Amino acid sequence: MKPIEMAKRFVPRPIRVLANKLLNSRLRILPFPPVYCQDGLASGHNCDFLHDKKFAAAYKAGFETNSSAGVHVHWRSHVACWAASHAMKLHGDFVECGVNRGGLALTTIKYTDFDKSGFN
Repeated sequence: MKPIEMAKRFVPRPIRVLANKLLNSRLRILPFPPVYCQDGLASGHNCDFLHDKKFAAAYKAGFETNSSAGVHVHWRSHVACWAASHAMKLHGDFVECGVNRGGLALTTIKYTDFDKSGFN
């Protein structure tokens, strides 16, 4: 009996379907060690923001709120800081809809020097 026939005979159909989905998914093994691997994201791209003192200080303040329950979310925080930095150059109101304990909002406020920005 061929292996595939054995699998069909002895492995329950739901498990075979799940295994097939996993094998045919877009998940890939990285051919190199990732530069960044946190919060469900692995990347081999430039992550210099991790060594930026201004970002590190802002991130530390936000992380200390325990908003992320001890899970490091550097990339997510970096994207929020990047977006806020660009948004602050635009005319109009600046709105940040923080949730939970405001860790990401605090990171953004510290990183952008919001207190000195002229926004209320």
